[in-house]
Amino acid sequence: MSRVILVVVIILALLLAIFGAQNYQRVDITFTNMTIHAVPLYAVMLVSVLVGILLATIIGARSRISGRLQRRKLEKQIADLNQQLAKSPAALVTDVPDKTVPIDTSSRQQQQQR
Repeated sequence: MSRVILVVVIILALLLAIFGAQNYQRVDITFTNMTIHAVPLYAVMLVSVLVGILLATIIGARSRISGRLQRRKLEKQIADLNQQLAKSPAALVTDVPDKTVPIDTSSRQQQQQR
């Protein structure tokens, strides 16, 4: 999997380099009331790509951190349950409530008699 990612990154870097070589003209950038004059177009693209990478890294890190926290919580819960099981294996079985539904057998018996 890491080789696939490396190949994709290299291809994207080459495409960005080709784009930069072909788009060297200067452009004006306006953001709200601020204007920056004569910025090379490849620099605008490079900054855009870097901002995208930064945002993707932040979002990815957030999900990895929450996944790790949840995994630790579940591992602690498993360890606690294993300790309970080691202390008294029968306690876990007897603590389970009986949720069986009684079956009405009288109607079956009546149908069989007919």
